[in-house]
Amino acid sequence: MVFFIFGSLLICLPLIWGNPEIEIYALPRFAGLWGGMLFYLALLQFPMSLRVKKILLLILIVSALLQTIIGFWQLSLHSEDNLQEFMPGTRPYGIFQQVNVLASFVATGYACTLWLLFKAENWKVRSLLLAIIALFTINLDLLQSRAGIFGCVLYVIFILLMGNRPRAKGVIPAFFCVVIISIAVIHLMKAFGIHYFQLLDTVNKEGSNTHRWLIIQATIAMIKEHPLLGWGYGSYEFQAERISLSLLNRYFGEHVSHAHNEFLFEWAEGGLLAVFGMLAFLVGYFFLMFRSTREHMALWGLALPIGFHLMVEYPLILSTPHWMTLLLICRIATQEQKIYEAQGVFRGVGMTVSATAGLWFLATGFQTGTVLTRFEREGMRDFSAASALVNPWIQWERWLYDKHNAMLITYRRTPDKELLKQYALWGQQFLQYRNDPQVFMNLVRINEVIPDDTRSRWLRKQWDEYYSVADKTVPPDRQRPG
Repeated sequence: MVFFIFGSLLICLPLIWGNPEIEIYALPRFAGLWGGMLFYLALLQFPMSLRVKKILLLILIVSALLQTIIGFWQLSLHSEDNLQEFMPGTRPYGIFQQVNVLASFVATGYACTLWLLFKAENWKVRSLLLAIIALFTINLDLLQSRAGIFGCVLYVIFILLMGNRPRAKGVIPAFFCVVIISIAVIHLMKAFGIHYFQLLDTVNKEGSNTHRWLIIQATIAMIKEHPLLGWGYGSYEFQAERISLSLLNRYFGEHVSHAHNEFLFEWAEGGLLAVFGMLAFLVGYFFLMFRSTREHMALWGLALPIGFHLMVEYPLILSTPHWMTLLLICRIATQEQKIYEAQGVFRGVGMTVSATAGLWFLATGFQTGTVLTRFEREGMRDFSAASALVNPWIQWERWLYDKHNAMLITYRRTPDKELLKQYALWGQQFLQYRNDPQVFMNLVRINEVIPDDTRSRWLRKQWDEYYSVADKTVPPDRQRPG
């Protein structure tokens, strides 16, 4: 725990000398980081028997199964008019809104199932676990997610290398037979024209590979420019696209908010202190793992699917369930005699207050998401309900974006130039964090209504540096702002 706290402090230090106007967009990451530390510390207060740990793993498996079922349901949809507004013909994403994030969560359930399979005491239980593995295998094959598949493969290799052996001799052959048969059956069904399994074409990864390599190159270029102090938290999205244009002469072609590699992402924004903070996390993780027995080492490996995903994408920013699952796995894997010194630190009032605060934040955050979604679907006409939210911070960027778009819509009904002035102040600040052609063009139009020489020069500079290439939809008569 000491290494985790120390690492968190190191990662946070660059906030002291960063740009507060930009850092405000990165604050949810650090709130999640420290909330996670409190969550893990809270888990350490409760002793867990092996039976309790198995129950928790079963809960994770059931959660992954529910996501698998939702994925199968999404795959069967034929109309866009459905509860989740899922687009038929695309790859399922469960509740996560992103295919690879679903896949790494399912892969974690897969790893938990395999661990329990090795510990199962009779073939009745083993048969049930093998059936679950078959479902997960089919789901991952349909998702065609390399992040999820490699996460599973890594854990299979890990548990075998750790010298873990099942209680019965036939378990490993049965496991591999189930996997092979599941994959073979689904591809045979595709070949023989079973409609359900033909709904997804083979995904072409070539464009994705090229795009991700471009992002990695731009991130490395950022690190070379400022290797010690970084560019500042919240600056990645703005700087990476411009670095790609200026140094690599390549345009991303879409919104990119992350380096698709957690280590490079933190280094680019936070510099060497962020690197040392992440190394402290790794030292703490391996310190606990190598103090464990061989049996418990296999439990530490359950973090591999999410850990691998961190290095090729970004689940912890997109998905609170992934972050909490990772912390829960760390607690499950920690042997009881290794945590006696942490117990008693956080009991009583501290535990109650922290738990209550966490539940309040999540509950009000759910309300925020619901209200903002309804506001957006209703045309952004009335922001009064959203302005009264008690917890806009959980989706702060989205809340600000909606608030200022509502100002433009209100201006069309009641021409009040004060609304345009407020939007312009926010828009210039926002465009220092994110490259958004729509906001840029809104500022251009505002500058036509309320001319400002300083803003004109700033808009012209932004146009020459980035938007002349990025925004191909700008009409010819608006191609020279100011």
